[in-house]
Amino acid sequence: MAYTVDWREAGPGVVVITPGGMGAMRLLGLLFGAPGAWFLYQFAGGVLHPGEMTVFGWVLLPVIAAVFLVPGWIVLVARKRTRLDAIRREATEEFDLLIYTRRTTTAIPREAHVMVRYEKSGNDYPAHVYLDASGTQILLAMFAADAKTAAPEFAQKVAGLLGLGVQDRRVEDGEVASGGIVVDRLGPDDAD
Repeated sequence: MAYTVDWREAGPGVVVITPGGMGAMRLLGLLFGAPGAWFLYQFAGGVLHPGEMTVFGWVLLPVIAAVFLVPGWIVLVARKRTRLDAIRREATEEFDLLIYTRRTTTAIPREAHVMVRYEKSGNDYPAHVYLDASGTQILLAMFAADAKTAAPEFAQKVAGLLGLGVQDRRVEDGEVASGGIVVDRLGPDDAD
């Protein structure tokens, strides 16, 4: 399974990167949201007919509805976008929840770089592409293990836009740090 990345030019020197391949995750959001909606419907019926609901219904139905609806909502509508502005030399991460958008802007200094590394995910080692801006790492894209050539190509594309270098830290047969990062050999500072 290969992950996809949407690269959209929003103006001269400005690119918006959004992760793709989220269809299965959206389905998971529906699977969580449907039971939550049903419990909320049951609670609304109890509000309309208060004599038919017990104390446990008044307390537990809204709690159970929230337990299903909140993660369902997040998975269903959440979007992450990264806006790279080569002219202003800044990266803006947006986490959009439809009713609230959190934006974090990070300056891109001249010594920043684009980094590619493997990280353990289940039984797979997908490649992750980060923008490392003076210690602040911004995840730009993930590529499945069967798309190993796409990750460095994407990293070169980002580096070319921003005029940065690429650090390829992919290790085929390395050790896995506690944070799931594949390294050549673990030193005292490598464990997460």
